[in-house]
Amino acid sequence: MQKKIEFRTKVLFQILSLFIFLVIINFISSKYFIRLDLTEDKSFTISKVTKKVLSELDDYVNIDLYFSEKLPAELLTLKQEVIDILKEYQAYSKDKIKVRVIDPAKDPQLKNKVLSMGIPEVQMNIIEKDERQLIQGFLGLGIFYEDKKSIIPVIEETRNLEYELTTGIKRVITEELKTIGFLTGHQEKDIYSNYETLRKELEKNFKIEYVNLEKGKKQIQNNIALLIIAGPKEKISEREKFEIDQYIMNGGKVFFLIDKVDISEQLFANDLDVNLDDLIKNYGIQMNKNLVLDRICENAGFRTGYVQFITPYPYFVKIVKVPGYNGFNALQPITSKLETMTFFWASSIDTILTPSVNFIPLIFSSPQSWTTSGYYNLNPQQIPAAMSGFKSNLMAVISEGKFRSFYSDKQIPKLDLSDTELAGWTDVRTEETKKTECNDTNYLLFIADSDFLDENNIKRVPSNLTFILNAADWFALDKELITIRSRGLINREIKRMEENEKTIIKVLNIILVPIIVVVIGLVRFIIKKRRRKAYLGN
Repeated sequence: MQKKIEFRTKVLFQILSLFIFLVIINFISSKYFIRLDLTEDKSFTISKVTKKVLSELDDYVNIDLYFSEKLPAELLTLKQEVIDILKEYQAYSKDKIKVRVIDPAKDPQLKNKVLSMGIPEVQMNIIEKDERQLIQGFLGLGIFYEDKKSIIPVIEETRNLEYELTTGIKRVITEELKTIGFLTGHQEKDIYSNYETLRKELEKNFKIEYVNLEKGKKQIQNNIALLIIAGPKEKISEREKFEIDQYIMNGGKVFFLIDKVDISEQLFANDLDVNLDDLIKNYGIQMNKNLVLDRICENAGFRTGYVQFITPYPYFVKIVKVPGYNGFNALQPITSKLETMTFFWASSIDTILTPSVNFIPLIFSSPQSWTTSGYYNLNPQQIPAAMSGFKSNLMAVISEGKFRSFYSDKQIPKLDLSDTELAGWTDVRTEETKKTECNDTNYLLFIADSDFLDENNIKRVPSNLTFILNAADWFALDKELITIRSRGLINREIKRMEENEKTIIKVLNIILVPIIVVVIGLVRFIIKKRRRKAYLGN
């Protein structure tokens, strides 16, 4: 009887101890969080950049999560993941971040307010009482500081949520956004048609505006933090080149996305000269009149009569990161986290030894690439051979240094305009005010392709967009933010196998696997037989 009492007491004590332990663990976990992130690039861990931004907050920032309560099962998990991330933001901000989870559908007035902010109702399928129903719900988020706000209209996944949250917080606490200008007036890529997705993404962190130099009558304003020259088709005048040069001399940064070969919709190709070669060479860069081809390439669809076919197309140069070949500069933040990109009808780039200028190569084609020039045959069934052999070609590069003006030893170009066009205009440029050298180190980006950012190509290769957004951040915003956006962009390509390797694996599957099963069966049979003999002997 005494033993039974002792046993029951011992069991009760153990249960009580376990209960107290669980209560303590639950209390600690409600105050502190520990997350074990086993992903390769720590996709689910708050980065040092975000922690720094949050620790420097000197006032309260409100984040309202507009998620409907009634959601499909798969979105309930998403909701919890978002809430967990927001809790981490709260903790690292020392409660300077205030979070609310709100269902706008419960309040018609609030619902209208949320809709007016740009957060739409999303259609979702939900299964209820064995019936599939179509419902409307909210999956958005708003960041508020004083009278400013930043909106994430729809959250579909959490992979890029940290970047959107951190840049959103920086946007509302920053007094004024920087401006990116797109050169226009020479049939460049249009930001409302060709580059619509790029424009929308850039507008999350920058002001966007056109820059029209009007044949050189206008200057590039000081508020332009970054100028993008994207695929001009017409020649840029000497006076306009002078204005671009003076913008650079004053510390302005430029993306030169220049097509050296013009490709028509009928796949006719001709060399293209927009009168920028001598200016670009002054900064140590030569964009070649050729097209790069690569055995590592994207597929392309073509039509012959009524037959449509898809085939690997070497003119669509695919940049990858695989064992034995990494086409990206692993030491440069713009490209270090990228694993795949594609250029479309791009030309190669060479660097020229230039005083006080250094180069940061960003992207190379594979060692199995080659170039063609002069006559271009773009027919996928008549791909030109590598006449001069294979080599890796430079596809994107940064030129850095205290650049000397292309016009340092030249007169300021006159405007090539009629008297009527010049009426009422006064030239404020003088030789005395002309800048001949950068005061500080400046940076320029060069890519001999503008098509890689077109709407269809960005949808096809999303990391093309990531690359240019990384570059925009590095040049004009916060270099550290790049490390957040590029997380999760891991390309898990299946390794291509030679025929003999395939044969070996087939043979092993057909012969070796059955042999292993038979051997295991024999071993088990022998072991059982010995056990049986031992049992009968005893």
